[in-house]
Amino acid sequence: MIHFGRVVHRSDAVVDDRRFAQLVKGLAQDPNTVDTPDGDLRFIEGLADLPIGFLRSFHITFDGPSTCGCGRHLSAADVVGSARRAEVHPRELITRTPAGVQNVVELSDGGRRGACLACGREFLAASYWTNGYAYA
Repeated sequence: MIHFGRVVHRSDAVVDDRRFAQLVKGLAQDPNTVDTPDGDLRFIEGLADLPIGFLRSFHITFDGPSTCGCGRHLSAADVVGSARRAEVHPRELITRTPAGVQNVVELSDGGRRGACLACGREFLAASYWTNGYAYA
């Protein structure tokens, strides 16, 4: 896949509703799962040009602590914000994916680096998922 003039290595698959539900059920059993707070969901909606209130949930697990050294409780907003700043995915993909048109599973390649929205400190997300999208 060519993206913004550079090669992006990406492995993903479109899966049916049953398989996606099975994956999400397994991911949700991780005791380290963090639910993204409502304010952060609204932030993601703004970044993705989604209607306010569209996202009902977005879950994430971290490879390390879920609280940044600055005190911020990290969430999916930190990963999505980092991805938008780095242009990892085009905005259209970020908008279209949670709309649930297809269930997209992006295969983990050792975690996804992000930066805290408050202080910029780097962290590693192990997995995250929402409507129709999972990175695991």
